[in-house]
Parts: sequence; C-alpha cells; structure tokens
Amino acid sequence: MDKDKNTSQAETPIESPPAPKLPKGLAVTYIGIFAAMLIVPTIIWGALMIACRFSPELYSTLNPPTNESQGMAGKDVADFPTTFNIKTYTAEIEAWYDDHLPFRAIIYNSYGDIKATVEKPYNSTIRPALVELFHSNGNGGSAELPEETIVDILGDGTQSPEESEETVPNFDNEESSPSDCEHVYGAGEIEVEPTCTEWGVMKYSCTKCSHSYREYTAKKAHDYAVLTDTFDLVTCGSKYERFLKCNDCGYEKDDSGIKQHKNHKKIKTVKASYTSYGYTLASCKYCGGEYRTDIKAKLYDTSSAVERYWNNITIEGRYQWLYYLGDNSMAYYQGTNLLTEGELAYYNSILVQLNEICKAKGITLQICIWPNKEQVYPEYYLGAEVVNEYKRVERLVDYIHENSDVKIIYPLAELTAAKPYWETYYKFDTHWNMAGGFIGHQAMLESLGLETSNLYRLPVWEFDRNAGDLISLGNITGSYTGAVDYSISYRTDITTDSYFGGDGANDIRHTTAANATNDCNFVMLADSYRCFQLDLLQKDFSDCYLCHRGQVNEAMTVDAIKNADILVLAAVERYDYQIFDTAIQIINILSQE
Repeated sequence: MDKDKNTSQAETPIESPPAPKLPKGLAVTYIGIFAAMLIVPTIIWGALMIACRFSPELYSTLNPPTNESQGMAGKDVADFPTTFNIKTYTAEIEAWYDDHLPFRAIIYNSYGDIKATVEKPYNSTIRPALVELFHSNGNGGSAELPEETIVDILGDGTQSPEESEETVPNFDNEESSPSDCEHVYGAGEIEVEPTCTEWGVMKYSCTKCSHSYREYTAKKAHDYAVLTDTFDLVTCGSKYERFLKCNDCGYEKDDSGIKQHKNHKKIKTVKASYTSYGYTLASCKYCGGEYRTDIKAKLYDTSSAVERYWNNITIEGRYQWLYYLGDNSMAYYQGTNLLTEGELAYYNSILVQLNEICKAKGITLQICIWPNKEQVYPEYYLGAEVVNEYKRVERLVDYIHENSDVKIIYPLAELTAAKPYWETYYKFDTHWNMAGGFIGHQAMLESLGLETSNLYRLPVWEFDRNAGDLISLGNITGSYTGAVDYSISYRTDITTDSYFGGDGANDIRHTTAANATNDCNFVMLADSYRCFQLDLLQKDFSDCYLCHRGQVNEAMTVDAIKNADILVLAAVERYDYQIFDTAIQIINILSQE
C-alpha cells in the first residue's frame, strides 16, 4: 500500500506558479510604446523625406555621409525587392530596412563620434604601452622589425675639391756606391729649398765613406690671398664664389663651393619611437635653419590593429595617419592592378612617339610619376596586404627604361631615403608636403641633367600643419594633431620679373626670371602635386609655365608647349594613365605645326 502511495506521488506533476498578470491598462501602454518606437520614427522619416524633395539642404542635414565602410568592394545600398522569392524575400526586406533605417546616418555618425572619443585615450596611451610590453624585442621596438638602413643623403661633399697633391718624383741618383761599405746615413742636408712651384732636394751622405744620394721633397703650399669671396653674402646651400691668388708665384685658384651648415647649438634630442626616427635637432650658425643629426631607426608597430573608414574615402591607420581610398589607390598599394605586356608596350609606344616629335623640335621631354602616400609610408597603413612587391608603376618605369630613351622617373627610393630627415607627406592629407615636393623636384632636375641642390644644406624650418584634405573628405571630427610642414629657403638670389596666375590646382601660372639658374622655356603639365613645387620651379627657369593636365588645349598652354625647351608631364601614381591621355593630345598639338 505504501509502495502504491509513493508511486502515485511521484507521478503527480508539479505545477509552476502562475505568471504575474499586468494590469490591462499597463499592458496596453507597454504595447503602445513598443509599437510607437517602431512606427512613429518611420512615419516622421517618411514625411521628412517628402519634404526633402523640395529642399536638398534639409536632406544633407538629415542624411549626412556616414563613417561606415559600406560601399567598399562594390557594395551598394540595398533596393526594395520588386520580385518575390520565398527563400530570399525576408532577407532582402531586412537588408533594405537596414540601409533605409530612419535617422540611420545620424545614429551611425553619432556612434562613431562617441567611439572615437572613447578610443582616443586608449590609442594614444594604453595601446602603445601594451605594444611595448607584449611586442617588444628588448630595445623598445617591434619583435618583427623590417630591415632598414639609414641612408646618408649628404652626398659626396658639396665643397669644391682641394687641389690634388702631386706625387713626389724619384730622384735619378748615380749608381756609384762602394760595395764594401755598410752605409750609415746622417739626417741629411737641404741642398735646394722647395718653393710652391719647384721641388726641394735633400742630400744624404754616408758617415763611413764618400757615398751620397738625393731625394726630392714636397713643394711648399701656396700662400693665398683672397681676390673675391662671396661666402658671407649667400645663404646655406647656395653657391659662393671665392678666387685666390698666390703671393709667391701668382697662381690663381677657383675655391668656390656650396655653403654648408655650421653647427651652432643643439635644440632638442628626440628618442626613436613608433611615430618618429631618433635624432638630434641642431641649428646652423650661419642661416639659423634646423637640421637633424645622429639619426636612429624608427620603431615599427606590427601588433594587430583595425583600420577605420571615414565616409568611404578616408582610411585611418596607425597613430591617426590618414590615407586616401579613391581612384583605385588600394590596388596600386597591393600591386593587384598590374599592366599586361600589351598595355606596357602601348604606353611605351605613345611616349616614344611623343619623344621623337619633341626631339625633332628641340624639346627635351621628361615624364614624372609621383608615388602615392602609402607607398612611402606603409608602416601606418592598414586594411590591405601587399600581393605583389614589384608593383604597377615600378614595372612600367622599368619597361620604358629598357625599351626606349624616354626620360621617366618614379622617385620612391629618394622619398623613402629622406624620411629620417623630414616627413615627406602630410599626415592628414593626400599630398606630399614641401619637403616631399622638393625631393621630387630635385629628382626631376637630376634626370634632366641640371644643377641640383641638397635639401639638407638649405635653411629649413619645421612648423605644425594639422589640417588636411583627408579630414574634410572623410567628414572627420575630433582632434587630429602631429602633422608638420616645412619652410625652405631656396635660391634667394633669384628675382621674379613677371608673375601671372595663382597657386591652386586648376590655376595656370606663368613666371619669368632673367637671372634664373636655367635660361630656357620650361613647361609642366601635372596635377595638384605640382603646387608644392611652384616657388622652386620659378627660380630654376627663366620662363616657367605650369598648369593642370586638363588644360592642355587652352590657347595659352598650346603656345607654351610649342615654344618649350623642356616639357614635363607629371602625375601622382593613382593618375598614371592620364599622362598617356595627355601625351596623345600633345602629339596632336605638335603634329599640326
């Protein structure tokens, strides 16, 4: 009986306590609030979108560009499905709603601003400390430091070489030495005093017998008096004239050279870090300019990091460095947009044809392709892996060098070598800065076989420049600092006689300078990168005409091309193909004469 009772109790289900019941009025309120959260924003948004048809300004306010990486890799905003597929319809509706969520852009941008504010102290303080702790090689650097050699950019000397020392000739002694004497020679006596034009003669006699021999001695140094000396009149990096005359023999010597910096005082010492090379900054006694010495390799952060996209046009890499995403820039960096053999041959044939026409008309042709920013500063770039180390433009330049005599440069090596001494591209801009423009400018002059200058020897001053087009293009908010630019004193003795035009990307600029370094007509068709070379070029050439490639058919440009002594076609790397489009137009212009 007890057994049956226990069995009966075990089989009796245990009832859960009844769920608490909300009062009917409160339940209706909750349901109403939930429905309103779903429906009311949509109704308001729909009404505002109708109003936006009559006010574009209202639409740009309500639906500003987002910082989301939507649209990358060809992804478009989803359209409302117009056909029904039982397997995909709900997903298509969801995708459409995600892309058309009411106030979506405002919500997303607000989230991005809050996230950036919260992440700033982490990225600037906590993250570098973690990298140092977990990824250090013991010297404060990354555990995977790339091989890097600090290149000496000072060249092989900028002063005029000293007179080569003449080798003292052998004296023709008579062979009349007694064979039975172990000669012991004294200190010797001066037989002929040397002068600055004649060798001296020393006589050495044996103390045991009558044997003696003679040797020539070196000439005396010239006793120079200064005839002309402009050293104190020129600034560092400029050529000075110094002519000397010997007071004894009248020999005249050209001792001209390039004025070099003289160390005055140490301004500061900067320790190598993930954002800077190590160096000592010194000032020059002569010009007051600043220059770096004692360069130490920069540290490289190879720890995991996530890129951030702004407005689908700007990518933020390490330490707030910004890069441009437009115009297929990432493919140039990755090396995925290589030209075929047929394309290489076609581009080469265009330049060969233009070069032959130019040579026939006495014009020197120069092609310049300026590197994209991420090619020079890959250490901060995120979001893409290099697929081919031997990339598009390098292959193109090599192909043209191997298959023609066209002058073409891609100064990636020069700009990279200059990095320890100056930042050569703006941190927050698509362009190179004044230092980068100068390096590219000098590479062009060297290719043309013209006189160059060493930026390290010129008066240069560094200053902050924390603005940049990538901030505005990306619609970026927040504090972005640490960018620099340079003021360069270049050929201050050159006077501009006439000046026409402006210094904008789409401005034509024409200058003349009678005492310019090169007496010739110089024409450059380029893009906005040329704006950082304007003040340099107008001092290099007596007649200097600069404009955008898109202005090739302007009447002024056509006349300038026809009268050019030097014609330069230039483009930043991501616009390399435009050089060849412009070349075809110039071929047509020069062929019509």
